[in-house]
Amino acid sequence: MANQDQVNSGKYSIHDPIGESIEEIETRDVLGRRHLAQNILKRLSEADCPNVVGVYGGWGTGKTSLKNMLKRYNAELAGRGFCIADIDAWKYESGDGLLIPIIVHLKKLTGDGDLPDVWKLIAKRAVAAAGIAIADGLLSPFKVGPSQIGDVYDKLSSRDDQSYKAILEQWERQADEIEQTEQAFKKLVECAVQTQGGRRILICVDNLDRCSPENVVRLLESVKVFFNAPNCTWLFAVDSDVVAGYINKKYQDTGVDGYSYLDKIIPEQYHLSLSPATDRKTIEALLRYAIGKSQIQFEIDKIPQIPKVLVPRRLIKSARKFADFYKGRFAAIGVPPETVMSLCLLYHTWPDFYQRLSSASEEHIRRILDNFFLEDIQTVNSSKKNIPLREAFLKDSELMYFIRTVFSGVKSDSTEKYMREILNGIQGLRDEGLP
Repeated sequence: MANQDQVNSGKYSIHDPIGESIEEIETRDVLGRRHLAQNILKRLSEADCPNVVGVYGGWGTGKTSLKNMLKRYNAELAGRGFCIADIDAWKYESGDGLLIPIIVHLKKLTGDGDLPDVWKLIAKRAVAAAGIAIADGLLSPFKVGPSQIGDVYDKLSSRDDQSYKAILEQWERQADEIEQTEQAFKKLVECAVQTQGGRRILICVDNLDRCSPENVVRLLESVKVFFNAPNCTWLFAVDSDVVAGYINKKYQDTGVDGYSYLDKIIPEQYHLSLSPATDRKTIEALLRYAIGKSQIQFEIDKIPQIPKVLVPRRLIKSARKFADFYKGRFAAIGVPPETVMSLCLLYHTWPDFYQRLSSASEEHIRRILDNFFLEDIQTVNSSKKNIPLREAFLKDSELMYFIRTVFSGVKSDSTEKYMREILNGIQGLRDEGLP
């Protein structure tokens, strides 16, 4: 269990990923992710483990923390563990290419190994930002998509018996170069493993989903030619929904499905999530941990049990802002803890809607919320119609469920008192930095 005194003393920032020290892991790993990290490390060492593994989770689910724990437990294995190349893709997005830091890490692991031919091929691919799947990359210089190969071949054949041969020869050269690069990478890994006393290589790529769509797909397509190198395992910590969306965008109208694409290149995955049904005590412990020394508590059952809300980082941010509220000047007004926590969760999950709701006017707040309860309102005063909202808000089923669950008091017999509590909650949170 987390040591709240250490957290609140400022020794650790509750908002940062969990670090690699055992003390910090034992202090801050409220979700018990250390067990998953140990299981993944064990799996990576097994002979039948695929060369590419994914840790999947959305923003704030703890992918970086889990990766740091994995690195810590690997370090404890000493000479029996992996040599880990830890790549934060987001740091290198503005550089010359996301493949380059991977190559630099491997260069360090090979020491003074004399591999001029290997480095020539690898560097050429990196500098060119490779980024070429065989089908896409070989055709792109000619502005040809994979589905158009047959048509182009027929046109060239009928027009000029020699032109299509020249193109095919160029494709063959590029295909040979890809094959040579793959073999060069295998030789590079072999040298690194030998230099490191037989220890296998683990390349961890984190924060890929924070990069621009074109760079995300470029990196995946740049490195997938390297995935079959013996004694080299790749671990991608990504939001699979985001990356699949980027792949769909690039290959739209081609029949390529982003999730199927990911499943093909990342055959084994581990998902980070919180289940309302099974993790209730864990969620409660995380919130207590984040609130710290505050004596103000709330009923955990009042938090809507939906995945978009139950994101560890959102829960932590909301709980901290909740604690700040009860240190401020509005604490004495008597806003129910459940109302304050609901407003905090609303902001950290749907900040654009929260800003639309936030107001110094009870009437404004009520007319915004009325949009979500129209079928429950028996009479509507024509002079006080609900304030129009963007259609996207009203079509968001999770937002609809959240509002109707946590703000159901707007249709109760004590609506006026309830609206005053919401207003005081918003004003108190504005004092603490919310909009």
